Amino acid sequence: MGTADEELLAEFGTWAYEPLTLAPRQDYDLELAVIDFAPLLLEIASDPACPKRDFALGVLYILAGDAGELRLHRMVWPRSCPSAR
Repeated sequence: MGTADEELLAEFGTWAYEPLTLAPRQDYDLELAVIDFAPLLLEIASDPACPKRDFALGVLYILAGDAGELRLHRMVWPRSCPSAR
């Protein structure tokens, strides 16, 4: 993980515990939907004391949906199919 990723994780970890604050920027959830961030997202989503736990859970749903969509795409368009390239 690079410095930018570490800074984003630190920012998210702080923001998640600030009640009554909006996301720092548009599409923040999409920015955080990275598999390397899953451990922190899961930790925050499972913390009953965290005011942004629903947000973290939503990001995990985005990650799961993206993974499922990628798997479906591979099943529908196998590598042997010329149009899949």
